[in-house]
Amino acid sequence: YYEFDVAFAPKECPDFSAGNKENLGLGFCPYDNIFLVSATVLENDDGSGNMIVAVLECNKDEWKIGNADLKRARSSFTVERG
Repeated sequence: YYEFDVAFAPKECPDFSAGNKENLGLGFCPYDNIFLVSATVLENDDGSGNMIVAVLECNKDEWKIGNADLKRARSSFTVERG
């Protein structure tokens, strides 16, 4: 299994002096959306493979509240051969 954290920053990030309390002068604002991805490849009998992916999406407020739980949920992704 492979796990990835993917995040998208806002298109614009006004300065702190313009009233944006999230811009701390670091050159970026907190992410708008976070995607936690888990993926695996199952090999078929003929040698080909199928990629299976699970994605959890949250916004920055949801991330602040439950990032550890979201990561645990992503890590619980399993695939069983049928």
